[in-house]
Amino acid sequence: MAENPCEHIRDCTGTVCLNCGEEYYGDNVQHLAFCFEDTCEICGEPCQGNIHIHPCNSDICDYCGATCTPYNSDSYCPSNLRTYEYVNAEYHKYICTNCGREDSSVHSRYCDESVCMYCRGAYTGDDFWHRAFEGNPVFTPVINADGTSTIHKIFCTCGEDVSADFGLTYEESMHTIATTQGQAATCTEDGLTDGKFCDTCGYILEKQTVIPASGHAVVTDAGKAATCTEDGLTEGSHCSTCNAVLQEQTVIPAPGHTPVKDAGKAATCTEDGLTDGSHCSVCNTVLEAQTVIPATGHTPVKDAGKAATCNESGLTDGSHCSVCNTVLEAQSVIPATGHTIVNDRGYSATCTRPGLTYGSHCSVCGKTLERQATIPAKGHVFGEPEITPATCEANGLSKETCTVCGFVQETVLPATGHAYTDIYVSLNNGTHSAPCEHEGCGSYNIKNCEFIEKAVGNLLTKTCPVCGYTISEILNTFSEEPAGAIEQVIQNTLDSVVSEEPTEGKTGLEDIQFVSEIKLETPVTIPSDKDDEKPGQTVTLVVYEQKIISKALEEDVPLHVYNVALVSNGETVEPKGIIKVELPCEEDEQEILKSMSLVLVLSDGTLMEIEFEVVDGKIVFETDAVGTIAFVDASLLKNQE
Repeated sequence: MAENPCEHIRDCTGTVCLNCGEEYYGDNVQHLAFCFEDTCEICGEPCQGNIHIHPCNSDICDYCGATCTPYNSDSYCPSNLRTYEYVNAEYHKYICTNCGREDSSVHSRYCDESVCMYCRGAYTGDDFWHRAFEGNPVFTPVINADGTSTIHKIFCTCGEDVSADFGLTYEESMHTIATTQGQAATCTEDGLTDGKFCDTCGYILEKQTVIPASGHAVVTDAGKAATCTEDGLTEGSHCSTCNAVLQEQTVIPAPGHTPVKDAGKAATCTEDGLTDGSHCSVCNTVLEAQTVIPATGHTPVKDAGKAATCNESGLTDGSHCSVCNTVLEAQSVIPATGHTIVNDRGYSATCTRPGLTYGSHCSVCGKTLERQATIPAKGHVFGEPEITPATCEANGLSKETCTVCGFVQETVLPATGHAYTDIYVSLNNGTHSAPCEHEGCGSYNIKNCEFIEKAVGNLLTKTCPVCGYTISEILNTFSEEPAGAIEQVIQNTLDSVVSEEPTEGKTGLEDIQFVSEIKLETPVTIPSDKDDEKPGQTVTLVVYEQKIISKALEEDVPLHVYNVALVSNGETVEPKGIIKVELPCEEDEQEILKSMSLVLVLSDGTLMEIEFEVVDGKIVFETDAVGTIAFVDASLLKNQE
């Protein structure tokens, strides 16, 4: 059988050959990592990157410069090739003009704008880009309270410190000191001392101070008088430090002969003239002979013209004689050209953005011909608000939508808080409550009752003065050493709960206490007297169960001894006939109690048996007397007989 010629290779986490699909567990493994990474993105092991990233309009990798193929690279669409379209408050979509790819992305904005930097749709979210990230960072000195500065930071135009985003270390934030070279003072110019500044942010650490000019050191330069044939000099001065001439010496011309002028006449443009002549008034020597000056002819000077403007006329070039002012070439008027009108486009106002009227200007001279005026923003036009009312505990919300642009304005309606009434109603469990008056709230302010106690005989009545709730308690009538049937019930109970043999005559229950707890509290009707035509009286039947409490017991143990009383308005009353009593009974005790006798313990210690039955988890019996009732062993009744 021929061998499979495939050079197997598998994913770093796979067991199947990527070429032929056969099962392969060999060491020829392909990892996944970008060319600028050295760790596999799948398994985390070190590897050489094999995936390149390039723009869709180029096949050159942005990171390593390699030529990319569809099998070893991922492409992306540069932002300058994307056309964006606003979708909603979170997203926009774009289409690449090069490859046609369509996708969506979340908005992003500049920190000082409230629109998306890509689609220019309204966006005020937290995804923003600081202006400081564009171009070279600008360092700004941080001024201390005393006006000095030791560090500089990079701040965005929005005022936020972005030094950390540029990776500015503490050492890089310290000022880098450079020296501003000073200049020595001269005789006439002030000098400057050396100064210091930070060559990163430009902060001046040490200002340059002025060194006043020293002034000249004056030295006099002697003059000399002029003669008839030799020039003289006036007196002057100079500075001995800088050699600057302070007062310049001027030449005093030699006076020469004492001439008498022989007046000549100037030549004109069109007529000859004579030069002036002279002779000495002393020796009559002709000092200067007069000669003919030929007519000069005109000396033309150009009269520059000027171009016509939109609203001023111009002139052509001309000329005149600079000597006699005769016009040689007259200038002519060039009419004004008039303005070249260009319309300035306006736009309408929206709810939040002002508009602008149409205007015009001259495209030649730039003069505004019709000034544009601002059209105020119209403001939102809100419809009927959509209101979610506030409740006692939760805030409400009012939503108003602009009928023009769809802008939604939300206003929180604070929670109202509960408004409980002052009227409390008993909850019949030792607490009372007052309802909140707000419609639909359903909350109640629940407080514990504060009872006023009143004891009459062995009946303790507790009444709440706020809600009127009343509970009654038959005080424990057992002596410390109970006798008779009660003693037998206690002993039987102790025998059933003590699990170990007594030690040195102790049961481990020497800390026994007896307490009474309400077993039943229910209204009953006392039958009326035979001669009384009035209906029976409704009173409260209260049954207290006796219990043993001891640290040696895991829980309180019932004695099956009960104090039964009828209570009316805080007073105990006697029944005038038969009353029916239904006592709750635990399921695991029912069979035990059925084997025992229920007795009423009379004041003289006599036991009177009461017929009973267990129905639906309750001990049911009828009696015409109240007092201490207990379950006892039937042998006690036989012994009594």
